[in-house]
Amino acid sequence: NCWPTVVDMRRSSAETKAVILAKARQRFGTAGFQAATIRAIAADAGVDPAMVMRYFGNKDQLFAAAAEFDLQ
Repeated sequence: NCWPTVVDMRRSSAETKAVILAKARQRFGTAGFQAATIRAIAADAGVDPAMVMRYFGNKDQLFAAAAEFDLQ
């Protein structure tokens, strides 16, 4: 079984959102806000750009979520 099954490849919505957020942080950190695109972040996360929009709304909201952190 060298090929993963569809079931093996599925992520929960929480996992998908976490992956998108992690990739967005990386992309914003390396490319900056202006150069980072929803398409590039989606490609980094291995999802369709529509999924990024579904979970975060737009680039501004994604950036706000990516910039949010707990100081404790």
